[in-house]
Amino acid sequence: MNLWDFSSKNGYPTPPKVSGFGDLISSLTALHKFGQHFFSSKTVNFISTAKAFVICYADHARPDPTMARLLGYWINEKFSLFRNKFLSGGLMEATKVSTQLCRSDDKLSALRDSSQSWKPSSASRPCPANAETNIQAHRTTSNTGSRIPPDVYAQVPLGEDGRKLRLQILSKPGCQFTKCSNAHFRPESLAGGVKNMISEWWGGLSALYRDL
Repeated sequence: MNLWDFSSKNGYPTPPKVSGFGDLISSLTALHKFGQHFFSSKTVNFISTAKAFVICYADHARPDPTMARLLGYWINEKFSLFRNKFLSGGLMEATKVSTQLCRSDDKLSALRDSSQSWKPSSASRPCPANAETNIQAHRTTSNTGSRIPPDVYAQVPLGEDGRKLRLQILSKPGCQFTKCSNAHFRPESLAGGVKNMISEWWGGLSALYRDL
């Protein structure tokens, strides 16, 4: 976009379509970084809550471009609602929208149901001979995907039960989700790549974990 062209023919380029949950997380991460310089702290907290929800949602979901696009649409709707509430009732009223960023939200449930109705029934698909291999490959993709690079994911600490640490609990905003597939514990140390990823996604380690 030419920022020096003020004519009517100049406009924003068409944004690329979301192809996965990683694209949505990257977009929210960029918005969060931008907001830290230009938005109020309450607005930044709202963006952080939205990003945290998407990350947690992606942790429990299969790689699904259709659902990722629907989730992007749903997040957009919540940001629009935040803006409208801000204009009509002020910032305190707008921040209440963050309570809607949950799996039980009616609109999200409807979108999720519609996403399932578009897919062919699994009963009509034959099970391939290498199904177990495919399942294992999916689990690896689900854990790493486009969100965490494989080399960084390999450095994430393991808990006593063998589960990977949920990195968000070490970050400045923390983690508000207790029922996660990942473990919640304090590791003895953190690899540099893991620290860098926490800084990129959540703005760095919280004061409680800066000594790691």
